[in-house]
Amino acid sequence: MYPKKWLKYFFLLSFLLALPITLFNYLMDPLWTFSHSNKYNQNQDGFNERQLKTNKMYFSSLDKYDTLLLGSSRTTYINQESFKGMSVFNLACANMIPSEYQGWIDIAKEIKKKEFKNIIIGIDFWASNSNIIKEKKKYNKDPKIYLEKAKEPFYRYTSLLSYDTFKKSKINFNHFKYPSTTDYTTENIKNTIFVPKERKNKIIKLQYKNYANNVYGRNYNSSHELKSIMRKLKQENPQTNFIIFTTPISAQLFKLLVEKDNQKDYEKWLKEMREIFPNTYNFMGINTITSNPDNYPDLHHFYPSVGDIIAYEISNNNKK
Repeated sequence: MYPKKWLKYFFLLSFLLALPITLFNYLMDPLWTFSHSNKYNQNQDGFNERQLKTNKMYFSSLDKYDTLLLGSSRTTYINQESFKGMSVFNLACANMIPSEYQGWIDIAKEIKKKEFKNIIIGIDFWASNSNIIKEKKKYNKDPKIYLEKAKEPFYRYTSLLSYDTFKKSKINFNHFKYPSTTDYTTENIKNTIFVPKERKNKIIKLQYKNYANNVYGRNYNSSHELKSIMRKLKQENPQTNFIIFTTPISAQLFKLLVEKDNQKDYEKWLKEMREIFPNTYNFMGINTITSNPDNYPDLHHFYPSVGDIIAYEISNNNKK
């Protein structure tokens, strides 16, 4: 009897030790596998946007959304609720490149079990550089992998027992007390705190060097497959209305693009996009948005207030 009694106490003790972790993980929900909101979990660390947003789609349903928003980290700063006349799910993720678009559309349609009325895409000039795309492809996984993870039996429940989940829960609890510069709400909205000037200048210096040496100039090589990727995207989703816009980088970065002799490449890229999507919105160049440094926490990411302007323009011009 003694071994059985010992085993009984062992499992009871294990349960009692695991219970606080499980409850804390459920309260914080750092993997977005549940749908509850509370004051403690409204500053979520977007540590893996691709998995988090897949989990959100899979476990919280896409039924109420008729529009999908895709793009890179720049587009993640657009509040999906700022669009009027359409219900938008923001599926944009850091370093998303055009060759990934169809894969993400496919898994979103699989979850929704229906076509989307609209697909909005924020396109970036850097993603027309084949050298950059080649680098991103090494790290960007097939979107199906994230859906397969979400579909694993009992995934949402076993993750509650995970110590890794607990560590992420602790990070988010710290963000509740001390919000980060970029946090997500449980409703997939990215909140941004204004970056202090000293920190902003350091970031700009690093980004300027990277764009000057790696993205623009001699390291720029125009992608030959981009045009066919975007055309195929339209062909494979004939029931969907595509809305394309260029992401507005700061005037400082646009001037570097010109200085590095990439203006013709930029004009060619924009012309090709408009050949496929004639109503492409162009927010790039030197304008009232891009010329105001206060609209940016760095060289090319814009604050959500700029995203509101983009959403307003798109919403007003797509009224049915």
